[in-house]
Amino acid sequence: MFLVAWGASAEAFGSAEFTSSAKAYFDNFRSADFTSPTRAYFDNFGSAEYTSPTRAYFDNFGSAEYTSPTRAYFDNFRSGEYTSPTQGFFDNFRSGEYTSPTRAYFDNFRSGEYTSPTQGFFDNLK
Repeated sequence: MFLVAWGASAEAFGSAEFTSSAKAYFDNFRSADFTSPTRAYFDNFGSAEYTSPTRAYFDNFGSAEYTSPTRAYFDNFRSGEYTSPTQGFFDNFRSGEYTSPTRAYFDNFRSGEYTSPTQGFFDNLK
């Protein structure tokens, strides 16, 4: 799973207070200053200029034009129209109505109130 690959130490995501190895992945997230291998994943994140294998995951992210296997995860992302297995992960994303196992990952996502093991991934995510 992509989240698990990130590691459990992404505490203080979006700030300069990363523990290693989170620093390698998220330091200067959404900027051009990435260290390898983060650059391969996030370089020009949110644009159409991805290097592989990031292109397979994020190409046209936020639109309906996904290549597989990204389509299974992100098709109609942030709407109520999810296909399986996305339903289990993102159904009612960013609300308090999560089904398991999504609740363990995203419950109170982007707030200071995380349950474990979400704490390790998203604590101070902002």
